[in-house]
Amino acid sequence: MSLLLLDGSPATAIRREGLVRAAHHVIGDDTGVFHPLGVTFFWALYGWKFERARVVEHLEFLASHAFDYVRILGEVDWKGRSIEPSWPDYAAILRGFVDTAYDQYGLRTELTIVGGRQFDKYTGARRFVPAQLARQVTDALRGAEHKVLHYECANEWDRLDKVSMDDLVDMAEVVVAQTPNLVALSRPKGAREEAVTLDQWLAEDKAEPVSGYGAMKLATAEAGANSFTLHPRRSSHDHGWSHVRQAYDFKDFPGAVFNNEPEGPQSSVVSMDDPLQLVCCRLLGILCGGAGYVLHVGQGVLGIASPDYGRPANMWEVPNIDTIMRSVRAADPLLPLGVENWKVVNNGRSDHPLPLDPHEGFWEGGADDVAPAVNKNYAAIAGSEFVVMLTGCKSIQAVGPVPAGTAARACHVAAIDPLTHQTVVETDLAAGQSWSVPGRADTMAAYVVRGHVLGVRRALRGRYV
Repeated sequence: MSLLLLDGSPATAIRREGLVRAAHHVIGDDTGVFHPLGVTFFWALYGWKFERARVVEHLEFLASHAFDYVRILGEVDWKGRSIEPSWPDYAAILRGFVDTAYDQYGLRTELTIVGGRQFDKYTGARRFVPAQLARQVTDALRGAEHKVLHYECANEWDRLDKVSMDDLVDMAEVVVAQTPNLVALSRPKGAREEAVTLDQWLAEDKAEPVSGYGAMKLATAEAGANSFTLHPRRSSHDHGWSHVRQAYDFKDFPGAVFNNEPEGPQSSVVSMDDPLQLVCCRLLGILCGGAGYVLHVGQGVLGIASPDYGRPANMWEVPNIDTIMRSVRAADPLLPLGVENWKVVNNGRSDHPLPLDPHEGFWEGGADDVAPAVNKNYAAIAGSEFVVMLTGCKSIQAVGPVPAGTAARACHVAAIDPLTHQTVVETDLAAGQSWSVPGRADTMAAYVVRGHVLGVRRALRGRYV
């Protein structure tokens, strides 16, 4: 399963060293700063107990694509493929998988502790107590903290009858006390509600309806946790670009952010298998403060053929998976290390380096009659340096020019294709000068624009240009 990256070099996983930690949105370890790239592997512990050879084959496949980590479930109540904390060898199964993934394949583990119901839906018997399960898994992984990317207390905590917000806080307090790892509670239930204070939230006894972004941040602070797991809204709107632009929300969270369940190949509700959009989903997430990205491959949920979703039994059988994995892995050099902590701005902000006309420059929201235009142009800025993501560049002709903004200040810009890594346009712009990039009528064009202001000291490179 050998693989070549875009520059012709072999892709092999390196075993990164040390504890994973965060400085605000930026993630690093003893090997250095990095943008963690993971993949969904929910069924790993069931497989380690009953189908170990298949799990090893999958680890070999993922290592051949140089992924950084796998996201697994600590328990789940799937009929015929449950992962049960009551197994007599549960601790050995968990530790054995985590050790093997890291020691032999260079893959860390994101452990989502709760994946299913506390109570058996048929018998009513209690399967686990959330805080006790949190202690059980952290006890099992004592001494292996450097092999863990981070902990998440529950997957989609509010669905079915999994856990309450109280349970999440209790679990996180246990994990924080037991380990030095990054800890997240779960994805927020709702969206951008912010109109609560910690005192109000506590006075309401952590009412479940108050469970969007604001409440999740408050609960995380109460538990002493330090990271967040987001599930961007899955949508086919705007030819799929609507989903890509959801990453703009990542900037609003005060710690490490992981894009845990974006659209992916054969994902439920809406899937995404276009390599360009998947790469842009990862890159825009990083630019907006989300260092971690999980390629959510549907096959990684159950690990068996699933005709309802068209999923095969094995990940290497997913259509176009090698190209997809190669593309998302190769994207790292396109963004500067540490960009997650830069200031993120939208087009309407006065400090956007390359703003577009707010009426004619965009076609998002179903404005299919607007062209040439882009879907979004979010930017990150630090001193004189900036990066702009132009997504969904829509031309009038099959291929044609699309406005890429007007320079707020004299600057140098280079538009890079995120799949080929080729610089398609590079130029100096005077203040007030506009420029364009190649677009497509089907919207399937996008660019990473790297730029810097001319005539001032460049903050990150320490020289005049």
